[in-house]
Amino acid sequence: MRILLLLATAAAPLSALLVWTPLPDSILTPSCLTNADTAVVVEQSVRRHLTLGDSAQIVSKGIPYNPAIVQVVTTEATCSAVIAAYNGLLSPPEVSKQIQSAYVVQAGGAYALRGPVSASHPTTYYYFDSTYTFKFSLAELD
Repeated sequence: MRILLLLATAAAPLSALLVWTPLPDSILTPSCLTNADTAVVVEQSVRRHLTLGDSAQIVSKGIPYNPAIVQVVTTEATCSAVIAAYNGLLSPPEVSKQIQSAYVVQAGGAYALRGPVSASHPTTYYYFDSTYTFKFSLAELD
């Protein structure tokens, strides 16, 4: 939506022409979720997946086993890239399920995204390599 604003007075029939274009929601909404309480839980889950999981399988997928760095990402460009990679996994009927923001965790040179949370599905983590290529997902069963 664009709003055209014309400023005119009797002395100056057309003194200025301004075009205002609102920013899309994806720019206004931060893509990185960083709530401290949830971020700690998400970091712990990713660390647990990558230290207690089958090391051979994790490494064979190109994700580091027991990475030294496991931290929630706060860089918008990185979060946006991981979210775009996640959204790219959705088939056409699921396009309405695309997300704009998520908890993204850096784990060594890879990334994990905590998928959307719902009461009817387990919490699922999606793992991507450093080029944002999907590698695997893990669902946490309570």
